[in-house]
Amino acid sequence: MKYKQLALAIGLAIGNSPAVFADTVEQRLARMETLMTEMQKRLSDQDRTIKRQADTIAEQKERLEGTPERIQRLEESVARKQATAEGGEAWYQNIEIAGVIEYEIGYTSPYQGSSESDNTLATFELGVFAPSPTG
Repeated sequence: MKYKQLALAIGLAIGNSPAVFADTVEQRLARMETLMTEMQKRLSDQDRTIKRQADTIAEQKERLEGTPERIQRLEESVARKQATAEGGEAWYQNIEIAGVIEYEIGYTSPYQGSSESDNTLATFELGVFAPSPTG
């Protein structure tokens, strides 16, 4: 019995609603067409967004495809440089640099008169030795 009363109440609420019967068929059709136009616009916007994202993903995949080969080339280059450095064949390992610097400082303070100081670069020698490539 309660189900019949509930169904009757829902039916009366929907059936007596002035919004349902207030519009003419033309007005309802115009409103539906407006809603459909808005939905089509949203759909086309979503399609453009999806296309743009797909293009971005494709571009990123293209960039990543060459990455392993590039990393391998870089690792090989670093390994060659390390092998050269460890083998004593690096240019900077075959050069000897030696030098001497003598600097003289003197200070005199007499009992009477002004004091004197003297700074002199006495000797500066720089020697660079690089053996010839033939040994």
